[in-house]
Amino acid sequence: MIQSLVHSVGLDNDQILLLDTFRVKRNAIDYTGEHVDAVSVESCIGVADNLLQHLRKWLAENRADLLQ
Repeated sequence: MIQSLVHSVGLDNDQILLLDTFRVKRNAIDYTGEHVDAVSVESCIGVADNLLQHLRKWLAENRADLLQ
């Protein structure tokens, strides 16, 4: 699903790689039960915020009807 964002909403490859890195880390933590370090949490929140901003911009430009 993450990889489809490059085609569906034009997200750049660097953002795709960051999201995928967090996905892999989350999956590993799910299996090991380890705690997530604060730096990873803050980084993930920042990447998620960038994704949200990108999606809002894309929707406004391409599907404004969905924002109503």
